[in-house]
Amino acid sequence: MSDLIRNALGPLQSYKLDEKYASASTNKPIDQKASVRYEEARNKYLQQRIEEMMMEYVATFDGETFEMPEVEATSPSEVNLVNDVKSKATNVTKACEDLLKRYTEFGHKRAELESVVADLGDMASDDMDDENDADVTEEEMKAEENLLHELRQKKAALQQKLQSINASAEAAESTILNSKEQLTKLGGDANLLSLDNPASASAILEASQNTGKKIVELQDMTAWYNAVRSAMEELAGIKVLNIVPANSNSNSNSNSNSTTADPSTEGIIVKLALYEDHTLTLRMALSGESDKLRVHSAIIDGKRIVEGMDGQVICDLPKLNDVVSASRGLAAPADVRFVIREAASRIKASLRRAKDIANLRNHYHVEMNSTLDELVITTTEGVTVVMQLNSDYPLLPGSCYFAQVAGNGGIFSNESLEKFRVTMNKSKFDNATRAMDTFSNGVKQLKKNTPTKTYLR
Repeated sequence: MSDLIRNALGPLQSYKLDEKYASASTNKPIDQKASVRYEEARNKYLQQRIEEMMMEYVATFDGETFEMPEVEATSPSEVNLVNDVKSKATNVTKACEDLLKRYTEFGHKRAELESVVADLGDMASDDMDDENDADVTEEEMKAEENLLHELRQKKAALQQKLQSINASAEAAESTILNSKEQLTKLGGDANLLSLDNPASASAILEASQNTGKKIVELQDMTAWYNAVRSAMEELAGIKVLNIVPANSNSNSNSNSNSTTADPSTEGIIVKLALYEDHTLTLRMALSGESDKLRVHSAIIDGKRIVEGMDGQVICDLPKLNDVVSASRGLAAPADVRFVIREAASRIKASLRRAKDIANLRNHYHVEMNSTLDELVITTTEGVTVVMQLNSDYPLLPGSCYFAQVAGNGGIFSNESLEKFRVTMNKSKFDNATRAMDTFSNGVKQLKKNTPTKTYLR
């Protein structure tokens, strides 16, 4: 092909113009219009000749690519021309490859479309055989692609619906199987739920009524178990350490977990842990009235209850003699639960009592006795009060009250202070600090309302 181009350019390179157009250095004038017409004719000729040669070269396409000739360029113009031809040939090769690729994809899509249409039965398979593949336009290809996309969506939706139906069927079978098992446990006939031999409506109604009765029984059992669970929750924080015969040394067996003690003659000793730092020792023996073990004595041991920054608030461990006496009026084993519950409650109350008094001493001048049930408190307003904390403190309202009150310096009359004390006790306090704060604020208000006494000399 390079030879053809070189042969075509050869005459043009050796062509000479007439003398009147040869050079601008001559004295003859140049015809500008003729020069323009010449350039246009020359360019048109070159373009047509190059197109003819290109078509001749395209005819050498072997079905895959073009053979690029090896050309030895002899001049810059030839080099540029050859490179331009190679570039255009490469573009033509790529365009052909893209055309073949699109034609192949179209063929695959067409085959898939025919298969889907044949499966769904929406159109006859022979309607697609007479078309000429070579004459398919872009519009037809796009329309068929859209149709194929719609059919794919329809197929996917049908498949998803089929999967959902299968899943529902499996779930229904599983439910029926579980229902048969439950019906068998409840004493019913599992064949009533068989799909092959459906029972009559009356038989199903009878099975439903039987099931309802079983449900009521289960609800009653649930209520009973909930009651038992509530009783067990009352023993939270309590752990059995050991159970030993009453005639043995329980201290030497503190790490024993024996539960085979013989309650003959003197009974057994049960040791329980209460809130980690304290223990409850129960001595239980057979009563003369029955053969059941009853609580004979109960003692709380353990770490001393000490509060306050200076460690001056010391609370004695509570006694349980009154609790044991009260438990004798209960039947076994309710007496054991009563003693354990009261012991745990009194331990918590003692811990709270010590903390409240320690907090009270941080705000007021407090004098206390060894049992921490009587506090003598002096306020900055010149009033001294005696506060009583009964055995129910701080569990019940009114367990903290003012027993006596006295004024210092003659500011308040005894009658006004006594009336004020009665008014304060109506609030039924269960917190010593809160009670004393309320009392102190009331004394300040009372002081404002009391006229100042003037003494004559």
